[in-house]
Amino acid sequence: MSTGWDEIEWARFEGAYGPATETPVILRDIASADPQVAADGRFEFWSSLQHQGSVYPATVVAAPFLVELAARPETHGRADLLTTLGQLCDPARSPDEVRPEVRAAVSAVSERLLPCLGDPDPAVREGAAFALAHSGPQHAAALRARHAVESVPAVRASLLLAMTRYEEAPSPGPLTEPFPVPAAGAYVLARAGLPLSPAAAAAYERGEVWRGPWSDEVRGCPADVTRLLDNEGTGALVDMLAESLFKAARVGAAEGLRHRFELLRSAPVELMSRLAPLLEDPDPEVRAAAVGAARAAGRPVAALAGRLTEIALDGDETALEILVRLGSPGWKQPALAIWAEGRDPSAATLFASHPPAFDAEVLSVVRTRLAAGDRATDLVQLLRRWGPAAGDAVPDIVAAYPRARGVAADALVAIGSAALPAVPALRELAADGDIRAGHAVWRLTGDAEALVGAVLAHDARCEHVCPWDLRYVSAAGTAVAALVPHLRARLTGSSAGSDFVGAATAGSAVDDSASSLTDEDRIAIAEVLWRATGDPEEALPTVTAVLDGKFDNYAARLAAAIPDPRLIPGLQRLFTGDGRSSPGWGRLDAARALWQLGTPADDLAPALLAMVQDSGRHDAVDLIVELGAVSAVPTLQDLAERDERVIRHGFMDYVWQDDALRDHLREAVTRLTS
Repeated sequence: MSTGWDEIEWARFEGAYGPATETPVILRDIASADPQVAADGRFEFWSSLQHQGSVYPATVVAAPFLVELAARPETHGRADLLTTLGQLCDPARSPDEVRPEVRAAVSAVSERLLPCLGDPDPAVREGAAFALAHSGPQHAAALRARHAVESVPAVRASLLLAMTRYEEAPSPGPLTEPFPVPAAGAYVLARAGLPLSPAAAAAYERGEVWRGPWSDEVRGCPADVTRLLDNEGTGALVDMLAESLFKAARVGAAEGLRHRFELLRSAPVELMSRLAPLLEDPDPEVRAAAVGAARAAGRPVAALAGRLTEIALDGDETALEILVRLGSPGWKQPALAIWAEGRDPSAATLFASHPPAFDAEVLSVVRTRLAAGDRATDLVQLLRRWGPAAGDAVPDIVAAYPRARGVAADALVAIGSAALPAVPALRELAADGDIRAGHAVWRLTGDAEALVGAVLAHDARCEHVCPWDLRYVSAAGTAVAALVPHLRARLTGSSAGSDFVGAATAGSAVDDSASSLTDEDRIAIAEVLWRATGDPEEALPTVTAVLDGKFDNYAARLAAAIPDPRLIPGLQRLFTGDGRSSPGWGRLDAARALWQLGTPADDLAPALLAMVQDSGRHDAVDLIVELGAVSAVPTLQDLAERDERVIRHGFMDYVWQDDALRDHLREAVTRLTS
């Protein structure tokens, strides 16, 4: 079979990057006697046929060859290959349609791996148990037989997990063996829904970590089982660990709570009393782990705001971040203490999304820090959110403008009339091509001349446009009508009045500045032209052309603003994906435009609900309400009231995002049913 891979027409089978013609080279490299070449081959297999955990039609064909290579004693990296084979069969890795076919292909030849259970290398034996378990239940007897004679703890743990994988009432046996056997046994109990004994909890006392093929499921820490136990079982385990004399056990208790909080909305409410003692632990490492759990608790951690304030006053900036997220007044004194040390708190990054209430003392400090600190953008965001109350800081914002260019103009606009003294400085910036400064002048004075001049000055020295800046221009509407000839020329390379459409659509020659534009650039310019003239025909040819192109998400937002029946085919392709690409962020705007053009709301609701469920998109919830899609109410209610979090991935604040989404979902249900 070792030469069989050269007889397959690999171009017929798709891999991660298209036809998998590179597969025979990869397999030949894996079989190489040179260890470095073999290692490179394993890497290329993961890249091409198991990319980020996904599998492909070519993986189905290649898997039996990988089994043979793993079974050969002379193959380098056999333990890695066996782990890979187990992962290829594991549906938890990714929900690929061909995953069952891959597993069937491995399972059909998996008996060739049985000799690996007796290999002299313990890592090979450990990997063999993993691969055989994932190939199916047919090798349970062989796994149990090997377990009876195996002596290496890591291999015994792997065999224990493997031979009990398909048992309805598994018995992990005594939990007094060396690590990681007790951790594997605790996992077996939790997987079966059985309570953990003190002996099982003792597996986590010393903080040992198991780095083996099962590490996605079992690493030897309490989080392995807290995601399987119910809240009551988690609480019982945490109680046992919190009383341990071993610091690692108490750290594990906090980390187990954190993982539980991240999974279920009920966990912080029901288990908060278990977190409180860990925040009082005399060991700073345990307290730090408990603060990490508090951050993952979301809004229910408000019950512990007093203790978090004390911890923040001791210098813990994670505790300070929690207080800022909660909107707790306890944030102020710890932040002032950090500013007094001549630095800015890390919590400043939250000021844009979680602005504390206005405080005159804090304003004074922020003004000072704007001149000396390195977080000018974050501090200006706070002033923006405070609006007119921050009027005294206008000179400081102007002085910090070069270090907060992306937000300073918006902050001045938000402050309003108190920012009028900044207008001369803004005019100078606009004359140098700063479009946001020109927009601020227009907003503060009603004079659009500086905004027009900013666009012309910018374009005179820069070939590329900034679509986000052009949104500031489009906001001025007809006040920037003087830009129409210039922007027509930028869009098409022709300034010949209405003939510009022909230049864009008939393949006429365009100048270099027009040909360098991206689709997003073209849509941004088209929107300015429409709003400046009030004529949708200024934008429709561009919207149509971009919708018909590959990167059509950019066009959907503008199509929703100027719905036209001629756009329906392109919008439908974007909404459904049409086999060209998966529907992207423009799908929501396409749904809005299609609804405005007569598509029934109930026809659009399932896709919008999928956006909420898969990505936690608040804007999809808003559109469902805007459409009046009453048929979506049962699903919205389920997403709002279910215990499992909707948002389960992302940066450190996704639990807080899920809390906010839950409120939004409940509000949407109320509005749709009232």
